Amino acid sequence: MSVPQGNAENKKYLLSIEASGKEASVCLTQGRRFAAQYFQNSGLTHSATLMKMAADILENNALSTGDLEAVAVSNGPGSFTGLRIGLASAKGLCFAENLPLYTVSSLEAMAYSLTGFAEDDERTDGEKSPFDGLILAPCIDALRADIYGAVFAVECGKPVRLREDEAQSAAEFARTLSEIGKPCAIFGDGADKVRACLAGLNSELPQLRMPQNMRCRTAFGVAAAVFGKEPQPAAKAEAVYLRKPQAERVREAELREKRENGASSAENAD
Repeated sequence: MSVPQGNAENKKYLLSIEASGKEASVCLTQGRRFAAQYFQNSGLTHSATLMKMAADILENNALSTGDLEAVAVSNGPGSFTGLRIGLASAKGLCFAENLPLYTVSSLEAMAYSLTGFAEDDERTDGEKSPFDGLILAPCIDALRADIYGAVFAVECGKPVRLREDEAQSAAEFARTLSEIGKPCAIFGDGADKVRACLAGLNSELPQLRMPQNMRCRTAFGVAAAVFGKEPQPAAKAEAVYLRKPQAERVREAELREKRENGASSAENAD
């Protein structure tokens, strides 16, 4: 079953959740109709805000969980804690109402937060998306000099993936954009790192600068990204981290250093 195409008979809603970063967002859509969205970037933990936002958005639209047809959530990459809370919240709603679950890459959802439901592919009046021909480069801060990034071209108003989600250095991502060499929109909380690197590689590369409200991760992007895709049983949904948590990587590095120092000491003793 895929999300209904907005036909007159469909009265059910999709509840979408975005919690992969500092932002918490919940959205209601009915087919292609954007019904409501709650957004918060207050610094409070998602465990304290997300389910309350979901309950409030339903109540304030005179709906209940019985009016939902499915739930959607971004499943990574992003904040390890945020992803776990977002996925747990989405699964809890699905288990309670026996609903299917849609999952989508956080980076893909960021691209769709700009283009929306790609309605241009159905237009006959000649109008085009303002993003057509542009390269979308969503990137998420992965601490230190690293980012999570992906690259999309926009064709007929729809993001078309050019590069898979990757954990990489901001310099590597900037090099990719420089090699593509097309006008681009670099956005997300890792964008400043990439722009700084790109300035030294290709300072003439045209970039579209967007206002802050268009650079944030939103549940509307999740809803648009999963539109027409197939869901899965909630029990099978998993987060996609791309790499191990920072604390675990630090511990592994310390253990490697201890082993190397121990081996060196043994050699010197011989």
